[in-house]
Amino acid sequence: MVTGEMKAPTMSVEELASFLNLSLSHTYQQLGYSIPAHRVGRRWIISRQQIENWFNNAPIREENSK
Repeated sequence: MVTGEMKAPTMSVEELASFLNLSLSHTYQQLGYSIPAHRVGRRWIISRQQIENWFNNAPIREENSK
């Protein structure tokens, strides 16, 4: 019996937008440019592991306080 929930190896654009807290339209604009993904025909293939690695290794921006 499996006790933990298994996640699919890929995610949909909707799941990605929710994960990144972005609008769906902005997510589509950034796919393949600043967000790692691959287009196959009309579909976007988004690796959950690649997104998690990209997100966790992204540089942290500090706001300038004046």
